[in-house]
Amino acid sequence: MCAGYNSLHTPASGSILGSMIGAPIKAVLLAFAAIRVTPKGMLWLDMALFAVIGFFVYVPVMFSGVMSLDLTSKKAVGTAAGFVGFLGYVGRVIQGKGLGWIAQNYGWDAGLWAVLICTAAAALLLALLWNERPRG
Repeated sequence: MCAGYNSLHTPASGSILGSMIGAPIKAVLLAFAAIRVTPKGMLWLDMALFAVIGFFVYVPVMFSGVMSLDLTSKKAVGTAAGFVGFLGYVGRVIQGKGLGWIAQNYGWDAGLWAVLICTAAAALLLALLWNERPRG
């Protein structure tokens, strides 16, 4: 249903939400919205929606490593890959502990809001690299 809605209502323009980038963003936002209204006792639906989010989030995560290799010199590629990988693993540990703590103390609504706020912050930080070009 989401794919059909996106194909019918996505304009062919150069805007972010109207481009090829916009469809995955819309799918993730729709999945988050659906998780908020999922009735209790439908764990399978929550898991399916989280699978949709994970499916669309993996590609940008992979591209962040590739982008770091593109934006550095050939001499520093190994260092850049190691640095990004290290920060990714540290971030996963902090995210797991932090999200668990927020969900346990404040509920899953606060946990989902924390995920959305962190996602928006990451998007804003990555937007700073929009016009960067690879260095030989």
